[in-house]
Amino acid sequence: MTTTGTRPRRSEAVVVNEITDPGERASQKRRPKQYFALNGVALVIIVAVALTVICILYLVQTARVASLGYKFSALQDDYYTLSLENSKLGYDVAREQSLDTINQIATGQLGMKPMTDFKFVQVQRPPQDNLPALPRETPPHESTWQRITAAITGEASASVPQRAAKPAATPLATPSPNPVTPAVGAATPAAGEVAP
Repeated sequence: MTTTGTRPRRSEAVVVNEITDPGERASQKRRPKQYFALNGVALVIIVAVALTVICILYLVQTARVASLGYKFSALQDDYYTLSLENSKLGYDVAREQSLDTINQIATGQLGMKPMTDFKFVQVQRPPQDNLPALPRETPPHESTWQRITAAITGEASASVPQRAAKPAATPLATPSPNPVTPAVGAATPAAGEVAP
């Protein structure tokens, strides 16, 4: 072989990596094959992209929380405004239902006058036999599930027990010896008059 500055031919074998140590040869056999090599620049780019995505997600989440906070504040202000208006309306209703206000409206706006001459009239109560019979109460039909839930929640409905036979008629009120009849010519309130 000549030592000239030319490249060796292909036929000549050039040994570049000759491993003489057996421990080094065993460690090379154990290494898994790498499909792609991560150098320092690729690793920095991957970390930078991951941090950018995390920061964008954090900003989106923060913006969403802030907008929901503003909506909550607006709804809370509406709630307080409506509560105040509801309280004012409740006060107005109570004021309009007072007896003094009703009396003022009746005498001032409607032209009614207080009643001056009035008499109490007593009317005899009719005997119980003449009263019509009460209609039979039919309990509402409840399904089994409704009865179970009522038993669990403690809800109950009252019902009148059915009587087997009608008891003998007993007078509930004894008629008075002097029956009172309506007085003829008794003063009754005229139209437009209000009882005190």
